[in-house]
Amino acid sequence: DIQERGMGNIQCGNTLTEPCLGEKDIRYDAGASNNFVDQSVVWGKMAGYFKTEHYYYSGNYTPIETSSIASLVVKAFPSPGYENFTVDGTRIYQHNYVFFENAIEGGPSVMRYTDSSKHSSHEKDGSAIVLPYLTSFSDFTSQQEIPSSVSYPVGNNSLLATGYSDSVFGFNDEGYTTWIETKTCLDEPCDNMAVTVENFVDGSRVVSLLGTQTRITKDEFIEGMNQDYVDYNVFNASQVPIPMEASCNNVDQCLTEEQWCESGDPSCSESPYQEPDGKVKPGVIAGFTIAGFVVLLAILYLVHAYMVKKRDERNRVKFASRVAQTMSIRKSARSLTPDM
Repeated sequence: DIQERGMGNIQCGNTLTEPCLGEKDIRYDAGASNNFVDQSVVWGKMAGYFKTEHYYYSGNYTPIETSSIASLVVKAFPSPGYENFTVDGTRIYQHNYVFFENAIEGGPSVMRYTDSSKHSSHEKDGSAIVLPYLTSFSDFTSQQEIPSSVSYPVGNNSLLATGYSDSVFGFNDEGYTTWIETKTCLDEPCDNMAVTVENFVDGSRVVSLLGTQTRITKDEFIEGMNQDYVDYNVFNASQVPIPMEASCNNVDQCLTEEQWCESGDPSCSESPYQEPDGKVKPGVIAGFTIAGFVVLLAILYLVHAYMVKKRDERNRVKFASRVAQTMSIRKSARSLTPDM
């Protein structure tokens, strides 16, 4: 297909011009999809509803049995929860819910939720740009203004993500952390997954998470969440409506369309990879040059032939005129008489 950057510009990829960049570099191919599932099958496989179970470890891989969250001592080994992972074109909405049971039997518990959003990139390589995310514990809410973090597909069954966080809430408050997350399908439908998250501060591991995810239906997700609110005696302030009322749990802090676009969502932002004007093939230029030279020679020959023809015509006219003058003089001489 012929691609062009703008009206009136030279088109690339036709008989006379060199191939379009988009034929070799997908970033320049305006016809290549920006949607996640078109770039990597792993995104579609990992979408859905899941029951999760997390196990937290300290930097030396000692199990973290309890932790202090929202002024409560809670159990953390394991921590049950849920995930709602939605893929919608160029956007991903990920919602994680983790229940932390009060260490005191029958005491009130808390539920932590994290709203994370991602969008595909103009690189068109299947990578996802992780946007600032929202984490909440009961009446504590934090908007994570993180530097650009990226999640990459690895083959058809895994994801590798890297990023930054202010802290690991409830487990580490030592400041800015770097995290590395892996997520791997354990079967072909990806109904079961293994998850690992490593958190580092100044190069030292501070908290590790090992977890599993098992696919469930939407109804099982809704029923399970609402039942766990009751079973774990979760604070009302720590609960969020299920099913969700918007694209995030805290409606007032959902990303706006403007924020999506400003962050570089390909569905509403211009790609920096624009197909340049087409370049004429060197052979075509040489051909036109030779053709032009041939045409010039032909024109010069025609001009020369025309001038020779005109010269010959002038010479014939002159010759005829002189012949006529000579004949006229001789005739006049014969007409003279002796008396004259």
